[in-house]
Amino acid sequence: MKILFLTPRIPYPPHKGDQAVAFHRLRTLGLKHEITLLTFVEGQEDPRAELALRPFCRRIIRVPHPRWKIIWNLVTGGLFNELPLQANYYRSAAFRTQLDTLLNDNFDVIHAFMLRLLPYLEEMKVPVVLECIDSMQLNLSRQVQLTSGPMRWIYQEEFRRISSYENSIDEYVERALFVSDIDAKASGSNKALVLPLGVTPPSGSARCEQPIVAFSGNMGYDPNIQAVEWFIRNCWEKIYRTIPDASFWIIGGNPPPSIVSFQKLPGVRVVGQVENMMRELMQVAVSVAPMQSGSGMQFKILEAMACGLPVVTTQLGLGAIAAEPNENIVIADEPADMIIAIINLLNNPETRKRIGANAQEFVKDHHSWENAAMAIESEWSDLVL
Repeated sequence: MKILFLTPRIPYPPHKGDQAVAFHRLRTLGLKHEITLLTFVEGQEDPRAELALRPFCRRIIRVPHPRWKIIWNLVTGGLFNELPLQANYYRSAAFRTQLDTLLNDNFDVIHAFMLRLLPYLEEMKVPVVLECIDSMQLNLSRQVQLTSGPMRWIYQEEFRRISSYENSIDEYVERALFVSDIDAKASGSNKALVLPLGVTPPSGSARCEQPIVAFSGNMGYDPNIQAVEWFIRNCWEKIYRTIPDASFWIIGGNPPPSIVSFQKLPGVRVVGQVENMMRELMQVAVSVAPMQSGSGMQFKILEAMACGLPVVTTQLGLGAIAAEPNENIVIADEPADMIIAIINLLNNPETRKRIGANAQEFVKDHHSWENAAMAIESEWSDLVL
C-alpha cells in the first residue's frame, strides 16, 4: 500500500515517546509498504537521521520550523483562536502546501502522529489513522493538579482548549490509536483502537552489583521533572543514609536547571542525554519511575523492564502495563514504601535478579513492535477495502 506518514518531529533519534513510536512504525512497516514521510524539523537535524530512516521511506520531505515562527504561532494563536497551544505551535503554511501537493499522489492511507496535527487532517479524501498515543485531556488534567502560579493558568487554559478539541477526533479520522484503554476512554473517541507500546529487548540483561538507582526519560518533560523532584524531596536522603555508597542517576536529555542542581547532593549524578538508553540502563541495579502525573503507557518503564531491571513505580506509573506487582514490577505510592522497596532490592541480589528476569520475559511476551505492526496493517487493509 501507499502510505503517507505525517509527524510533528523527525522520528530520529527516537529519544521522545512520539519519535520512538513513529520510528518503530516506519521500521516494522516500511519494508513492506511504500511510505512517504512528511515531517517538521526544528533546529539542526541529527546527521544520522537520513541513514536511519531512508531504508523505510520512499521519500522524506522535511519542513523547517524555525523558532521565530513557533513563538509567533503561540502568541497569535493564544490571542486570536481557540486551537490548543500545541496545535498552534505547528501551524505552517509550508507544511500545508507540501501536504496538498502530496495528496495528488493517490495514497491509500494517511497515518499521522499526535493530536497536534489534527488541523491538517480536515476533509481528507483518503482514510486517516491518527496515533494519539496518550489522551491529552487526561495528561493535562493531572498537570493542572500538580502545578501552581502562571504555569497552572497555562495548563488550565490548554486543558480547556484541548477538551473539546480531542472530543472532535472522530470528525476527521477513521481510526484513533491509543496506548491504553484508560487513554482511549478519556478521549471520548468511538473510533479508538488500543495498541500498547512496544520495546526491543537487548541481547543480554542488566547484572550490576553496585547500588545504583536510575530514573530514565526525557528530562524536558514536566511529568518526568515532577517525578524526579518528588523522589529527591521524599526518598533519596533516607536511601543514601541507609546505603552510603548508593548512587542515583538521572538519565535523559534536556534537564532544566532545577534538575541539574541536584547533582550537588550526595550520590546524585545527572547523566543527561545518552546515545543509547538501554546501554546506559544495563549499568544500573534498580530503575525507579515515581510518576505523579502524565498519562498513557510509560516507555521508560518498558525499556527498563526489557533490560532485566526491577522497576519501582507508582500505581500511576504502572497505568495500563499489565505487569504483576512483586512478580515483574514493584508498586509503591507512598515515600516510605518506595524507600523500603528500593533498599530491599539493593540489599537482595536474588530478589533483583528474579523480578528483573520476570520483567524481561513479560516485555517480550506482551510488548512487541512487530505485533503492533500487524494490527496496523490489518486496520489499513480494512479501511482501503
